[in-house]
Amino acid sequence: MEQVYSWVKNVMVGLCLMELFSHLVRREDYRRYIRFFGGIIVLVMIISPVLQLFSGTDLFDEALQRAMLQEEAINIELANQTLAELQNRKISEVYQQELERQMREIAESHHQRVISINTELEERAGYAAEIKSVTMLVAKIRSGVSVFETEKGERQGQMESLEEIKTEIASMYNVEKEQITINIKE
Repeated sequence: MEQVYSWVKNVMVGLCLMELFSHLVRREDYRRYIRFFGGIIVLVMIISPVLQLFSGTDLFDEALQRAMLQEEAINIELANQTLAELQNRKISEVYQQELERQMREIAESHHQRVISINTELEERAGYAAEIKSVTMLVAKIRSGVSVFETEKGERQGQMESLEEIKTEIASMYNVEKEQITINIKE
């Protein structure tokens, strides 16, 4: 209803302005032109709401606005997915670093000097990452304490220690012993 009131008001203002200009001009020749162009302007003002109704400019604006909102919603969803992936990746990195730190402590508690540890994790949707494999490189034990102790005995002692480390890691992290590889750097 307010649109109709506004439309009638605009038409009335247009008619009043046309009459005002018509009375301000003294010559009859110019009045004719003012009435002609004023009539065209009033006619356009009267017909314009009907043309807008049939042209569907409001429908087009609504459709455009709806499409823009849908596009914005899609962009927000993509941003949320990207943030979630980034968050999961960062959590996995920190988890992997903590696992490697704990495994290093286990090896050092068995008197092994760890050179490097590499853990591979397998991501599972909705669950924490699972340990896929563990590869550890330790230094060869060299003891110069006893002259009578052979290198074979040292190696055997170190191999037993490494087997204990494997068993402890396997039981603590619920990993099969076959997934754990410990190598000795000569």
